[in-house]
Amino acid sequence: MDRQPSFQPIPQLSFSSLGRLETTPLPSDFENTQNVYVQSVYSSMSSANQIPSAHSPNNEPVQHDIQEMDQMDETDKNPTNPEEGVSISVDASHNTNERQSADEEQSCSMGSVTTEDVRAALAQLFSSKSCCWPKRAIKEMDITINKMWSCYVCSWDIFSEERSADAYYRADINRMMDTEEYGPIPKLWEYPISPPTRFKGGRKTIRWPHTDCKETCPKCGGDCRVKCTRCHGRGRVTRSQYDSETGKRTTTTETCSRCSGTGRMECPECQGKGYVIGFVMATVNYYNSNISLVLYGGDIPPDPICDAESSLCFEKEGPDLQAPRDFENSDIQETCFDLENRAAKRRAEIEEKRRINNQRLMVSELPIIEAYGTWKGKSCVFWVYGNDLRVYAPYYEEMFSSCCTIMFSVCF
Repeated sequence: MDRQPSFQPIPQLSFSSLGRLETTPLPSDFENTQNVYVQSVYSSMSSANQIPSAHSPNNEPVQHDIQEMDQMDETDKNPTNPEEGVSISVDASHNTNERQSADEEQSCSMGSVTTEDVRAALAQLFSSKSCCWPKRAIKEMDITINKMWSCYVCSWDIFSEERSADAYYRADINRMMDTEEYGPIPKLWEYPISPPTRFKGGRKTIRWPHTDCKETCPKCGGDCRVKCTRCHGRGRVTRSQYDSETGKRTTTTETCSRCSGTGRMECPECQGKGYVIGFVMATVNYYNSNISLVLYGGDIPPDPICDAESSLCFEKEGPDLQAPRDFENSDIQETCFDLENRAAKRRAEIEEKRRINNQRLMVSELPIIEAYGTWKGKSCVFWVYGNDLRVYAPYYEEMFSSCCTIMFSVCF
C-alpha cells in the first residue's frame, strides 16, 4: 500500500516570483541541486519582482480616523475568477436628512421601541452580573425616553493581497506529474487567483501549475537505500536480558530484522526510488484594512457603535474608488472626504508590500435612544443603540449597586 505523501521544504529556498522550470533530473549533489533548481525556476523572472499596482492615490492624506485595523484569517477554498468592482446605491432617503445641530432629534427605525423594550435590553446587559440589586432596579425603575436620533458609520475598506512561493519536494507515489509539457509556467502575479471571501482576510496555498520535476533524493543521493536506523549500518543488533533469579545479565547478538543484516534499508524519503518530485507551492495572503468614522455617536464610544447591527444606506466598490460628491447631508459628505484622504495615505503604505485588489465605501445608519432610569430617588442616563438594541450604561452599575454594598455591611 502506498504511503501518504510527505511534503518537505527544500532548505534555504524562499522566493517571490516564478519563471521557467527545467524538468530534467538534477545532479546527485543536493547543494548543487538547490542552485540549479532556483536558477532554472527564476531565470526569466527578473522583471516580475515588482508588485502590480491597481491604482494611484489622488488625494493628500489627513489624520481623521477613529478605527483602523488589518484583518487576517486563515481559510482554504478553491479559487474562482476575480470579480470586477461594482457600485450599489440603496434607498437614498436614508442619508439625505440634514442635521441642524447635534441635539436635534431625527426620525429613525427605533420609533416603535417602547420603554419595556428598553427595560428588556437593559436586563439582558446585566443578566450575567452576580449582584442582585441592579437587576431588581431594572424591574422597578421608571424609564423615560429622552430623545432619539440616527447615527451614521462611514467605513472605507482596502482589500489587498501578497504572494510568495517556496520550493518543496515529495516522494513519487505514482501520480501524474504536472510538468511544463502541459503548458508554460505562469509568473507569480500573472496567474489569476480569487480570494475565498472579498473584504475579509484569508490565506490560500496553491501548488503552482506545471512546476513538477524529478530531483535526486536529498537523503540517499539517488542510491535508493540509506544506513539502517536500527543497527546503524552494522547489520547486527545486541540484545541484553536480565535474569532476576540468578542476578545475571545475558547479552546476545542477532541479525537486524529491519535491514536483514545488510546494514542498509530502503530510503524513507523517496520510498526507494532514488528521486523525489520537486514543485513550487505558492501562498497567497489576503488582508482587509478598515477605516471607520462615526457621525452623531454622542457619548457612546465608536468601537461599540461599529459592532452594532445597522442598516446599509450606501455602498460603492472599485479599485479606483472615490467618495461621491452628491450626498445631501453635508456632514456625511465631509466625513466621506476625510475617509478618502485617509485611505490615500493607507494605500500608499500598503502598495509598498502588497497589491490592492479592491476598495469599498459604505455608509450605514443605526438608531440611538437616550433614556433615563429612576429608582428610589436615584437616576442615571444610558443609551440603547443599533437595530439589535444594544445598551451602553457606564453609570448604571455604579449608581444602583451601592444598595448591595449597604446590605452586605449590615449582614456582616
